[in-house]
Amino acid sequence: ARVRRYLELGYTAAQVQQPRDLPIAQQEGDSRRVVVRLTVAEGARTVVNHASAHVYETTTRRWSALPSLPRANRGLTAVVLDPRRIYLAGGYVDDEVGFVTDAFIFDPEKPAFRPATPLPYAGMVALVRLGEWVYCLGGEDRKRHRSAAVHRIRAAEL
Repeated sequence: ARVRRYLELGYTAAQVQQPRDLPIAQQEGDSRRVVVRLTVAEGARTVVNHASAHVYETTTRRWSALPSLPRANRGLTAVVLDPRRIYLAGGYVDDEVGFVTDAFIFDPEKPAFRPATPLPYAGMVALVRLGEWVYCLGGEDRKRHRSAAVHRIRAAEL
């Protein structure tokens, strides 16, 4: 049986908390919230990749479907570049394709995904924006292996 648990990451205060229930309560001054969905599979023998994407609007207190990702994936990571661009990259597709460098820019105003500058190496990585730079940090670059690689690129170049 699968158990789904949700944690809310408050990007303005860098707080992590467990919401009372979904939909998540509105925070004063926020129009949207970043939600990290953790799926805890208890006793599961297989992992299923998904291409679905959703946004939670705190003003309406509803989840809305977004266009599907270009392909199903797990371990995809994202970083906000600016109010009109979210960079999504990397992850693992399946045993045939493996880890990928694939990257996309999501424009929340359109909404649509478009191809973007790929990662410097295939993997499930961490992306961090600090000032004008986006850092690609370590991660799983092949099965049962972790990378200590660190790369950076200017956000404007993505």
